[in-house]
Amino acid sequence: MKRFFLAALLLIAGKASLSAQTIEIPFTGDYADPTIVRVGEDFYMTHSSYNYYPGLLVWHSKDLKKWTPVTRTLHENVGTVWAPDITYTNGKFYIYFPTNLGGNYVVTADHIEGPWTTPVKLEVNGIDPGHIVDAEGNRYLYVNGGGYVTLAKDGLSATSKEKYIYRGWEIPRDWPVECHCLESPKLFFHQGYYYMVSAQGGTSGPSTSHMAIVARSKKVDGPWENSPYNPLIHTYDPSDEWVSKGHATLFDDTKGNWYAVYHAFKREERPQGRSTLIQPIKWTKDGWPVLKTSSKEKYVAYTNTRPQSDDFNTGKLNWQWSFWGIDSPTDYQLNNGSVTLKGSKDKLRALIAIASDADYEVTAEIETEGNVETGLALMYNDGVYAGIGLNKGIIQGLWHGAPSWSTFDAKDCKFLKLKVEKYTISVSYSNDGVNWLGYPHGFDVSGYHTNIYGGFYCLKPSILCKGEGSVTIKNVTFKY
Repeated sequence: MKRFFLAALLLIAGKASLSAQTIEIPFTGDYADPTIVRVGEDFYMTHSSYNYYPGLLVWHSKDLKKWTPVTRTLHENVGTVWAPDITYTNGKFYIYFPTNLGGNYVVTADHIEGPWTTPVKLEVNGIDPGHIVDAEGNRYLYVNGGGYVTLAKDGLSATSKEKYIYRGWEIPRDWPVECHCLESPKLFFHQGYYYMVSAQGGTSGPSTSHMAIVARSKKVDGPWENSPYNPLIHTYDPSDEWVSKGHATLFDDTKGNWYAVYHAFKREERPQGRSTLIQPIKWTKDGWPVLKTSSKEKYVAYTNTRPQSDDFNTGKLNWQWSFWGIDSPTDYQLNNGSVTLKGSKDKLRALIAIASDADYEVTAEIETEGNVETGLALMYNDGVYAGIGLNKGIIQGLWHGAPSWSTFDAKDCKFLKLKVEKYTISVSYSNDGVNWLGYPHGFDVSGYHTNIYGGFYCLKPSILCKGEGSVTIKNVTFKY
């Protein structure tokens, strides 16, 4: 009943179009918790980077369709990074972000390309920060649970304790959601009001959990009035093509058009993680943002984030790569034509990429030195992965993060291949990269996702390294 009531409200407020509404998907794969800022005609976006190193990759676009990577802004391991907020204030870029180790941090730069500062820890509790400046130039940082602090003029320290003034929107009790979970406040000022867009319902759990809701106030510190059109974004039907929609930021372009950027899972592709979607917004006569809707929706996906083959000859780490289990630049080495991971007996390290497609093939040329294990796998986390391993000249399957099934002598093996189709993995190995031997066991990884294992990760093509030695990666090829 609630759904039909909301539909009626939207028809009255904006008259839903009968033509197909296009929803852009500029970032396919796990590009979750998008945050965007416009500077003139330039748009910049970044996302959660978890415990990947280096972190917080910033992208640039002029048209919201084609996006190119600019730089990674975080080169220090301060924990698992979620839900950042990028802003441009007083001629400087800021990225505020929380970590799993507690507290919030900020990095800054005069130019988007950098150099970016080392992270400054703020004495601010909570997660999912959202920055706003009022009409007098005072700065505030909101956090989950409806709390906020005041910031110093330079934005690098808090000048108050957290004060909690907003409880969110009351979710109907008969809606199947994960939790109330008032998170991700993203704020802006528009025509006399401060607007706050927040996430609710939980990012995991049922496909109908997640949502974005809107509140507004004449003052930046409240009181806050909920939109009568809430939720702004929500998946009502679990059979929709894209589900668990939520975590939105609203923004405009130079022509006065408004948009919402948010994340969602593609139905039946939850292991891919949460992609970034952009959808047009319109304003009601009574001053509330609502989605531009239609009787049907048309999703248009782009290949901006598709990993490409790499021979590592550029002298720098290409944008598509990051590391798992790396704490500093001393844990790896970039060479002319290769990258070397230094092993650790205490933790798994890996060179990883974010897959933009559900089906693809990846091949890696690998050499090992010392007492070290390697492999090519789809990794969810360091205890959950599947693929093919190589340990002291022996090929073995990898399943649920451990050796599995048959082993074969392969002392001259230097090439590993992994093919994934509909979350079924097949693997093979070779001495020369031309003649391949198939491994006789396949693996189903359709259950490798956050609803089973938690953590909000995705399946990542990964080259593994563990032990006392090193793994050198010379070539990686992708086929789609």
